[in-house]
Amino acid sequence: MFHLDHPDTLAFIGPCKGPSVAAINNSDLAAQAITQVWAGRYRLPDRKEMDAWCDKVYAKNLRQLSVWRLGKTATNAGELEYWLNEAAGNGVNEAMDWGWTGSKFWWGDRKLYSLIKDGISTPFVYRLFDGRPGSRKKWDGATEAILKANGVLR
Repeated sequence: MFHLDHPDTLAFIGPCKGPSVAAINNSDLAAQAITQVWAGRYRLPDRKEMDAWCDKVYAKNLRQLSVWRLGKTATNAGELEYWLNEAAGNGVNEAMDWGWTGSKFWWGDRKLYSLIKDGISTPFVYRLFDGRPGSRKKWDGATEAILKANGVLR
């Protein structure tokens, strides 16, 4: 997503094969992450680490192509989603993890938690939680929008 030679000024969302089957969700989350990096609120790894990651993904894709003979290559969607949420600072990782914040959310609203985990993927989840200072603000209508998208509310 970030150009290795110019990560401070050049990024390409394009056909980001992210965590969702819905391109708008992937693009929204990627845009949030890019914004936080370029605003100086999240540091990218150093060049050596980014090169190593690219080499690892490239080698995986070559192995996959040699077995399947078709262009079904991409990054690990779960790893990418975790990193994008971390960079975006939207609070999703903390709320959906099994730490204190995640456990509290699960106990407090199991229905919503389950819809986020197993329901229709929507970009509203990226506005559901309080994030780190300077990140996208929480939207009070996010819960209702997630419920409507999943057919729970009309």
